Amino acid sequence: MALRSVLRTSRMAASMALRVALSLLGWFSLYTWSHHRYKDRTSEWSCRLVTLTHGVLATCLSGYIGFIDGPWPMSYPGTARWFLREQGLYHTLVGDVVDFFFVVLFGGVRIGVGAWLMYCVLLSPKPKWFIKLGGVIMYGVSWVFMVSICRFARRKSIKKYHAWKSWWRKEMSLNTNGYLKDH
Repeated sequence: MALRSVLRTSRMAASMALRVALSLLGWFSLYTWSHHRYKDRTSEWSCRLVTLTHGVLATCLSGYIGFIDGPWPMSYPGTARWFLREQGLYHTLVGDVVDFFFVVLFGGVRIGVGAWLMYCVLLSPKPKWFIKLGGVIMYGVSWVFMVSICRFARRKSIKKYHAWKSWWRKEMSLNTNGYLKDH
């Protein structure tokens, strides 16, 4: 039985390595094609074309999976949380750790790094006014999400605290062994 598990794991690892290799080959081929097709352009132009193609493809696939084929993202947010729910592991320490890191990373990256980027964009004379306005609007949307995430974290923390408090009371009452506690 253990050998079967090891073989299955090694097949999965080999399959993942093959997928990564093919993906890299595909993106490198697109870069090479673009570099040869548009010889009058710089290498940076080809790199940005690959990046743009990757961004559009990732957005379209995410939209398809999120809104058409996969779970509804408004009621089942997060890839890791969804997998934990499917496996029945969301209401464990692992689920708490995933939620904690989600809140910390969202706050640190979207709000923290976003504030620094917003500062740089607003002070720079290069971006046009509508780019600056779009950045401010997107940063505002990040704050709306942050408030929603903080409300979620607060509700979850309060539920965990009440569950712990209830468990502790029950545990303490069992430890009195039928005798009244001293006050």
